[in-house]
Amino acid sequence: MQARRLMLDAGQQLSWHLADLPPPGHGEVLTQTRLSAISVASELSLVVGNIGTDFPIRLGYQTLGTVEAVGQGVGLPLGTRVISTAGHVSAAVLREAAVIPVPGHVPDGVALATILGEETHNGIRKLAPQPHERVLIAGAGLLGLLTLFNLTRRGINNVSVIEPDIERQALARAFGAVQVAAPGELGEADFDVGLECSASPDGFAELLSRLRREGRACVLSDGNWGTLNLPSAFHANELSVMASSDGEDYAGYAEWLWANTEPLLARLFETRIAAADLPAAFHRLQRWPRPVSLVADWTVTLNRAASRRHRLVAMTTFKSLGQEKLETLMREWQALLGLGEWTLRLELVKFKRPWQSGDVKIDPVHKAALLLLTETPFRDEEETLVHELVHVVLWPLDTAAMDLTEALGPDESPAREFARSTVFRALEPVTEQLALAFLRTRGHQSAPAWTVLEHEAAERADGQFKSK
Repeated sequence: MQARRLMLDAGQQLSWHLADLPPPGHGEVLTQTRLSAISVASELSLVVGNIGTDFPIRLGYQTLGTVEAVGQGVGLPLGTRVISTAGHVSAAVLREAAVIPVPGHVPDGVALATILGEETHNGIRKLAPQPHERVLIAGAGLLGLLTLFNLTRRGINNVSVIEPDIERQALARAFGAVQVAAPGELGEADFDVGLECSASPDGFAELLSRLRREGRACVLSDGNWGTLNLPSAFHANELSVMASSDGEDYAGYAEWLWANTEPLLARLFETRIAAADLPAAFHRLQRWPRPVSLVADWTVTLNRAASRRHRLVAMTTFKSLGQEKLETLMREWQALLGLGEWTLRLELVKFKRPWQSGDVKIDPVHKAALLLLTETPFRDEEETLVHELVHVVLWPLDTAAMDLTEALGPDESPAREFARSTVFRALEPVTEQLALAFLRTRGHQSAPAWTVLEHEAAERADGQFKSK
């Protein structure tokens, strides 16, 4: 078999290298790549020359593949999905000990979180934050959001985030941050623990300046986007600063992740491109805005014209069921979900975000709802339709919960932000779980579809129709 690997031959010079792969030997497996994720900050810093290195050098280290052949002494069945650090390569021969099998119940997007998930958790282990301590994260990119996930899902709930990008701020709230603020706007300086995930000198300086006396911090980012200079607060407050790079126990972290699988993680890996577009994507990533992560799909035919139109984002293309069929399905599900008193309309639209599959605008006073589905579907349209209808069913509960958060303190207060993020984080998984359960009762098999949400729940638009 011949493998195609993306290599950096020199600064800004990317190319595909071809190599013949030998059959797997004793204790080895041959894997065929399905997905490979770009770690934007660290890989891009190599491409632009911020890190001195010898050329050529391979790129990538978050890879999901399937076992296609095995050597003697290997117990993995053919077809097993595995996570590895193979990189951006179509196929690879690896030691069995170097791959992590992925159970059937774990979605691809969750499995991709394994490598960086362990690397962020390694830094957390070094700091050993306690449940009563206040934690601050600088940066809500992939590294920061995985750090936030690891903290909040292990009992460290008082976590705040500094992040300039509005969309990433919303993701941080969805992942459980009690407070999210742009740089310079936090207004507090007594955090016990800090985690640097911004790869920014300014972000690092602000992080340390907001720690209490004898506070401790860990630098997780290795993107090298400028020298991380110690501010005066480091000496004045006698701070402790350490660094963490690679993980120590990827298999152990994966075992925990499989037992704590949360579909919300898949939202970090939703932006897809064709594998052939990787070289162009690295050049495009040098300009803002950038996605949290970019995933190369090696298995499907992708719409490259759409990729060029939509910021190099390309997705699996489904043939639309069409307006008439979708309206018929909407009426059927309207009856099944007990929405007979509601006036429902359906429109196919072009969303600003090419990876958004649906939305719903609700007028609860007149019991009217407008369902919006993308005119260029990349997911199961019936699943998206049912998901949006379940939002209509849950609207009274959703509204009551959000109204109650307003009684917990002034706008943007820590208590209110925590309540909002908790409601927001719970709403989407419950909605999706119910939608999939309803679909299964009708014999409809569908994989989870997690859309990128346009706004955090507290930022719903005013007017006759309110966005979920």
